[in-house]
Amino acid sequence: MGSYSIHIDLGIPTDTREDLIQYYEFIDAWSDLLNLNNKKIEANFQYDIGDITCTSDTFEEFKSESLGQQTDLVNMTLHIYDGDKKIYYISINNRHKSSPKNVYISCDSRQALSKFSDCMEEAKEKIFSQGNKPQIIEQHFHGDQINITDSQISGSNIGGTLNTLQTQNKTEQKSNAANIMETIIANVTSNAIWYVICIAVAAILAYMGVQNS
Repeated sequence: MGSYSIHIDLGIPTDTREDLIQYYEFIDAWSDLLNLNNKKIEANFQYDIGDITCTSDTFEEFKSESLGQQTDLVNMTLHIYDGDKKIYYISINNRHKSSPKNVYISCDSRQALSKFSDCMEEAKEKIFSQGNKPQIIEQHFHGDQINITDSQISGSNIGGTLNTLQTQNKTEQKSNAANIMETIIANVTSNAIWYVICIAVAAILAYMGVQNS
């Protein structure tokens, strides 16, 4: 039996665990557009965590085993079934600038492959649309300035250094007022002590003067 295949670039990086999850979820949603009667996906993930090469036979196992880990993709393979019949074989390797077409799709029907390819743009529009694609939040810290780009944050009160400065100003005002009051109290107390000492000395001198006379 003959086979037909294509290499494509989905534009998704392969650098992190989240990237690999996105590949699976994208292909899952993409294959939904084929309207298969009884779709099923068998997945196999090969990836490195440090010096250890791991293999996960299901998507859920991969998510569990790679949670909180830096994963380096070795290879991801997906088999898409319609009932018991395997329709598509998909292989995903590392994506590089020199070879961005890292997704290999193969099947034994040219018509089926064409159908899959034809709905790719619809899948991209559906999955990567502004409303559905989570935006990457990049935070750049430069001294006292905070810039947040490419984000969809609503209903938030992020004031950067504005809120901090307001808090600092209030704290500094309270601190300055406290210092002034402490200085005044210290001066009054000091003057009072010297006043009492002067009265005592004058009284002693007056008493001694009376005794001497």
